[in-house]
Amino acid sequence: INTNAETDDTRHVVVEGERRAMKVKMFRLSGGLGGMAFDITEEELARETLDRHVKAHDETLNHLTDGVAIFGANKRLMFHNSAFAKIWDLEEAWLAEQPTHGALLDRLRERRRLPARADYAAWRAGELAHYQDADNLPEDSWVLPDGRILRVARQRHPHGGLLLLFEDRTDELSLRAEFNSLIEVQKSTMDKLVEGVAVFGSDGRLRLRNAAFVSVWNLDAAKLGAGATFDDVAAMMLPLYANREIWADIKARITDPSPEARQTHSGEMLLSNEKSLVFLTHPLPDGATLLAFTDITDARRVEMALTDRAEALEAADRLKTEFIENVSYQLRTPLTTVQGYAELLEAGVFGELQESQKEQLGAILSATGQLSHLVENILDLALIEAGRIDLDFTEVDLGEILRETAEMEMPRAREQRIEIKLDIEKGMGKVRGDRRRIAQTAMNLVSNALRFSDQGGVVTLGAKRSADTAAFWVTDTGQGMTAEAQAEAFMSFRSGDKRGAGLGLALVREFMDLHGGWVSLKSEPGKGSTVECHLPTTLGVARGPSVEELAAQRTAQKAPAPKTSKSKTPAQ
Repeated sequence: INTNAETDDTRHVVVEGERRAMKVKMFRLSGGLGGMAFDITEEELARETLDRHVKAHDETLNHLTDGVAIFGANKRLMFHNSAFAKIWDLEEAWLAEQPTHGALLDRLRERRRLPARADYAAWRAGELAHYQDADNLPEDSWVLPDGRILRVARQRHPHGGLLLLFEDRTDELSLRAEFNSLIEVQKSTMDKLVEGVAVFGSDGRLRLRNAAFVSVWNLDAAKLGAGATFDDVAAMMLPLYANREIWADIKARITDPSPEARQTHSGEMLLSNEKSLVFLTHPLPDGATLLAFTDITDARRVEMALTDRAEALEAADRLKTEFIENVSYQLRTPLTTVQGYAELLEAGVFGELQESQKEQLGAILSATGQLSHLVENILDLALIEAGRIDLDFTEVDLGEILRETAEMEMPRAREQRIEIKLDIEKGMGKVRGDRRRIAQTAMNLVSNALRFSDQGGVVTLGAKRSADTAAFWVTDTGQGMTAEAQAEAFMSFRSGDKRGAGLGLALVREFMDLHGGWVSLKSEPGKGSTVECHLPTTLGVARGPSVEELAAQRTAQKAPAPKTSKSKTPAQ
């Protein structure tokens, strides 16, 4: 040991089985050497932890696309990430020398990379003065000579000095400019359209509209500025079209985010000024909704002119009407007479009958019943084809109708040794429909099932309800149908065998069509058949026409063209 030496060093020793860091200080004493040791283990651990955090922080900053530079309290560069060097195209070797903030600005100015300044010295002094600002450090946008636009943010560094953040916003601002230019092009294009077009956001506020939209509805363009809502615009259009339900439906399609509402929808409007418009609502990808109006007044006038010349069709309609009236009288009246006298004979009014006579009389009653049912089906089909059938909509209990139908057909089923079962879902509730026609539909389905079932068979009447439909069906275990027979099952005067005219299923399809529903058929040869009828339950103003309106539309589609003396009146 050199007794003249003084030592101030850090040594690592093991104390009670633990590795400790000791700061050892040796100094001279009279006649020898003295020493002291201080335990600095915790201090070293804290320093190592801090070093790791600083390194992790630096690594994080190096992964940013924004340039970061940290200057110490002495205004020298303490840290920079790789994005900073790339943005300013500076050499790493020069940056490693820790230049001052002022030197960095001077170098950038020399290379013509700073924004042009009329008084560079004053601007430079202002940049360096931020070291004395306590708070409220400003943000700037620098437009560089090469066309780039940088956002410059400043903030205090915890160890003193400044942290500068440089964000390249060139692409963002360029895209924004292109977007604004595109909007202007769209506005210019829309103004050239003859259709009136308006775009409403999901909040119901007007975003875009063209000149034709203002012209079609005679609107005040000054009132269609920023902030105008659909309610405001609709209020201005009410004098020309006062149907508030339609406007409420259109508003629902604009503001309702549900998939059911976000569907393309169209309709026709007859304005109080006798103009006819077709409107269209179409959802856009950004959540907005396009509302377009096309003036079809001229087209409607041409259509009415063509209708005026449809005298042959009107004559055919009159012939069909006369045919229905003649059939109704010529067939039903004598049939009722025959059936009435047969029932009197069966009741014994004219004396007791022998057993053989009763059997023959039963055959007469059965035949007259079938003939009466057939005549009624023929008349119903003729009325439907003529577009003259009216539905009486009420609240209908499908389960009750099926139970009544099963009870009425039970004697016939017992005679044929066929079992009738019910499979009706609990809590079915009611649907809107024509009770008589739905009951007639159920009767036709059961009659058809019994007709094609053998002894020992089973006929099941069922009903269930889902979110938007109510369904009832009839299943049999009879002979089933081939694919060819299924294709013709719903056609008039077609039958699966020689036991009927094949009108039952044709009427079923027509009645369901008039209700806005549909029919499905499942069958396999030898495995029976299932006919299922579906009725809509969720049609309303906000989702489409009501059941009654839909039935009227379908009836109108089957009806002949109106006479020329009739004309539409504006919606009230």
